[in-house]
Amino acid sequence: MEDGTTARTNGTAAGVEGKVSSKPCVRVLAFEDVYDVAEILERGGVDASTVRVEQRWTSDACVEIIGAYKPDVLLLDYYMPPHTGLTVIRMMNEAVQSGKIERPKYVIGMSSESSCNAAMSREGADHSCVKWDIPLWSGWRE
Repeated sequence: MEDGTTARTNGTAAGVEGKVSSKPCVRVLAFEDVYDVAEILERGGVDASTVRVEQRWTSDACVEIIGAYKPDVLLLDYYMPPHTGLTVIRMMNEAVQSGKIERPKYVIGMSSESSCNAAMSREGADHSCVKWDIPLWSGWRE
């Protein structure tokens, strides 16, 4: 997309192979500036018919985007311009506390550096892992 977003919708209707899923569609919002998160999930075995991934390649207007999209799962890269994933969590927490937005059900920090993941977990991420391990998160199978 030209505005810096990527949306992949497979929803609960016809999936990749025309199958109909009985599971509700999980709304995923990813702030990741290098890798295609939907592709990582698909290659990792996450059922593409049960997720709708919207990806932002920068963290500009992150709080407004979170509020408008209302994701079930928020994926945050740590090294994301202009705001790190840690800063996004902090801004999101402030917006939730002030009643401006609803908190996503799950916030997941994803960085290749364990210290960055630990920092996001301390700030309120429900889970954190190396980016390539995102498909292994148990929440995709709930």
